[in-house]
Amino acid sequence: MNTNLTFCYSDRSYPNVLIFREIQIKRGAKITPLNKKNSVQHWLLNGTVLKS
Repeated sequence: MNTNLTFCYSDRSYPNVLIFREIQIKRGAKITPLNKKNSVQHWLLNGTVLKS
């Protein structure tokens, strides 16, 4: 069973725009938000960085 995850993020180049991305996640996948100061948020999907 797969799950679709939709997340949004912003880009410094377009400060007033929210970007939405949908990814499909297989059962058992681990999703971890990586918060970095003054930078775009990245997500870890099974250890792979989803560059936002």
